[in-house]
Amino acid sequence: MNKHNQEYNATLTDKDMEKLSELGAVIIDSLMVNLNNEGVPGYTDRMAAIKAMVSYLEIHDHVVLMRTK
Repeated sequence: MNKHNQEYNATLTDKDMEKLSELGAVIIDSLMVNLNNEGVPGYTDRMAAIKAMVSYLEIHDHVVLMRTK
């Protein structure tokens, strides 16, 4: 781990790191689903991945804006 990563990780709690690990697994699992052999996960799996990605970013204090149609 480089110095920058050590400094950044110091700002995250153990609880944050645990949640990031859980969210990462959800993101990976959701994007790996390929039930229709189209090379793209279905809508529900894509939305689960996006929801987890938003949570992942929020832990890092990023603000995510979502448009409504």
